[in-house]
Amino acid sequence: MQALVIGGTGMLSDLVIWLADRYQCVSVIGRSWSRLEALINKAGPLSERIVPISVDYSDRDKLIDAIRKNLWRNGPVDLLVAWVRSGNTASLSAVADEISSHSKEKWRLFHVRGSVNFQSRKFPQLPENVLYREVTLGFKIEEDGSRWLTNGEIWNGVREAIENDRQMSTVGVTEPLDSMP
Repeated sequence: MQALVIGGTGMLSDLVIWLADRYQCVSVIGRSWSRLEALINKAGPLSERIVPISVDYSDRDKLIDAIRKNLWRNGPVDLLVAWVRSGNTASLSAVADEISSHSKEKWRLFHVRGSVNFQSRKFPQLPENVLYREVTLGFKIEEDGSRWLTNGEIWNGVREAIENDRQMSTVGVTEPLDSMP
């Protein structure tokens, strides 16, 4: 089995490395080949477990084709971490359909969402064997105001959601809206 991460070259890069310590294969889809290379270099000895896939994941057809090829090469997925824009729920549904077409076993999808999209939730249509999990990224309120989450807070929050298999997780806070940075 493999883990697949969509959007894992930036703020989730440390999560990819953490997953590579637990999975024999972690496929990472990113739009920038240079950022995928930077992730591989950052992973050190764990880089041999990371499969970089450069594709613009806003292009649904190219994304599905890349995932299909990856599934044939590296086997079924039992964990998908997807940080995709809220407008791409149709693409996320198509990804889930493709993964499910290669395995009827249950698998987990952790959908990472920004707090800006928290109020306008659109849930993707998913096959029955998908265990949908949602991680909402919020912000931090401090004495002198509020701030966005750091990369470390983001990836650790997603990691905790995966480790504890939480259906709904919030990293930071999402309210009050007028306190958003």
